[in-house]
Amino acid sequence: MRIIWLSAVCAVITVVLLVVGERALPLLGGDRVFAARLYKTVFMVLISGFLAGLIPTASRALARFVRTRVEVLTDGEGFFAAWGRFVTRHDIPGLFEAAGPRLATAIGVAGLVMAAVIWASE
Repeated sequence: MRIIWLSAVCAVITVVLLVVGERALPLLGGDRVFAARLYKTVFMVLISGFLAGLIPTASRALARFVRTRVEVLTDGEGFFAAWGRFVTRHDIPGLFEAAGPRLATAIGVAGLVMAAVIWASE
């Protein structure tokens, strides 16, 4: 549950940087090209950090939602009951929970690679 704090911190820093805008230009020596390059790179890192912090919590919430709905579906007969038994038998909510941290890691690494590409391309 602590990784959600990464998401909150990245969101707050992003909002602060959006509010500050060009007022930080004197701190960067007045170089607009360097400031644009730095801001693009920092925003890429912050956005990927936001998503990496949010995805594990969202996947756990989705798994909890599916588990509660499947309990209702498995009562009775018909298509929905068969679907509920399929989800229970194959532990689909468990797959959601297991995929959350892996997906967050992949998005975090991809965001850092994209930040490096943005920094190198400018």
